[in-house]
Amino acid sequence: MKIETKFNLRDIVWFMKDNKATIAIISSVKIFQCGTNQDNIQYTAEKLNNSVSWRDYEHLQEDDLFSKKEDLLSAL
Repeated sequence: MKIETKFNLRDIVWFMKDNKATIAIISSVKIFQCGTNQDNIQYTAEKLNNSVSWRDYEHLQEDDLFSKKEDLLSAL
């Protein structure tokens, strides 16, 4: 079985957090596959600056993450 993710470990991503564009680095990938339309890919990320843990942000959904700030803003 081959599973493809949109992002890899250590990729920089943009997403919305508290109504602000936020940048982070992917620190882990969780794949939930149950063979139905409930399959899910989640990411954990750490802050780019002033990180306190490798899990600063948890349960980030793949569809909510973008590789460029411009892509995030255009999706709003």
